Amino acid sequence: MACNCGSVSEKKYAKRWDAGTGSVADCKITSNGPFKDQTMGAICKDSNLDTLDIEQLCRLKGTLDYWKSWSWIKASGSAQSEVAKFREAVCERIEKTKPSTPKELCEELLTTDSDKQREKENCDNTTHRWSWNACACNKRTTPNIIDNEDDKTAIQGCMDQSAENYVEGATIPEQCEYEVKIPLLNEYIFCNDAGCGVGEATTKNTVSRGENIILVRPTGGLSPYDYIKDIKDAIYEVVKEYKNQLYPIRGIGFYSEDKNNYLHDLAQALTIMLLRNKSQLEDYDNFPYDYVSIYGGAIGIPFGTVKLTINDAWEDNIKNVVTAAKIFNAKNNFTKLLQIASNNNLGFDLDFLENTFDKDVDWLNNNIKYNGYIVSNDGRIRLIEHKEGLGMVLNEHRKPRGLVNILK
Repeated sequence: MACNCGSVSEKKYAKRWDAGTGSVADCKITSNGPFKDQTMGAICKDSNLDTLDIEQLCRLKGTLDYWKSWSWIKASGSAQSEVAKFREAVCERIEKTKPSTPKELCEELLTTDSDKQREKENCDNTTHRWSWNACACNKRTTPNIIDNEDDKTAIQGCMDQSAENYVEGATIPEQCEYEVKIPLLNEYIFCNDAGCGVGEATTKNTVSRGENIILVRPTGGLSPYDYIKDIKDAIYEVVKEYKNQLYPIRGIGFYSEDKNNYLHDLAQALTIMLLRNKSQLEDYDNFPYDYVSIYGGAIGIPFGTVKLTINDAWEDNIKNVVTAAKIFNAKNNFTKLLQIASNNNLGFDLDFLENTFDKDVDWLNNNIKYNGYIVSNDGRIRLIEHKEGLGMVLNEHRKPRGLVNILK
């Protein structure tokens, strides 16, 4: 099923899951709004879906699409089936609810209105200075009309019918422009100060989760997708050389099982923003952002922030604009991540640490001791409840010995 929301937002609702149920239907929505404290099973009943508007339906679709990436759902065939079942029900309502596009309305009109039919036929039979667009005959603004030596009219324009700026009847080729969709796992907010937040997000400096549509003019004889891949691969070579300054909490941040996917995602986000600002780069030799914060899921805080090093002498090759990407996490963000990890019984990924940092738990505790949390031998994160006297002994995280063992 196509299930296309078009320009309607697919922003996701946050969830709460009781690990004892193992059921997608019992997942509750925690975000403020019409579904707060309702389970997905209750929301997706036929009688309830019929009452929702297109924006609410599309947000539910975005929520379910995101849930598919969770480790406990990927590990359960029944959970995957539940997500697919709910998504199919939501998509059926979206297709029934979403308004017709101008193109669809025009096509319907052309089947019933004889005057409109004749208008289109007359437009199609005129010179190439005119074209049928938006259900009307419009004078072209893109072709450049050139008289050749034989006093015949030549038309300059894109000659690829799949391009956005295709000019019918063009005889002199011009660079074509293509619409390309680039999917992202996370949301990215670009700015000029470290730790820029959601409150500073605008349509100009934000790259959203899901599909992002951009217009590109490929060079070097590459197809639109090869052109973008060529840029993205070069940027990934820069991104993967990041400095290790994020902590590996399972399921939160870049150091999860999908770490490399996150780094590829960051490279794609940088590619999108570079292409969006390509005209500014060409005109002023300037990329306007020095930092980008990465947000994922519904936790409301960044996984991390990336400090970008911009090449002032990029020499008209967009792949050379970003020369370094240093990923880090501000102390207040990290404290919030520890709180989330503690509340959800998450822990540090010690297997990954073995290849990156000193695996010793003491090393971890020395690095987080001022945040009010402590790490046990299995990597679990716990809130320090007792901070003085005998409480400090009882909170000892290493294997207890002697008096400490007796007391515990």
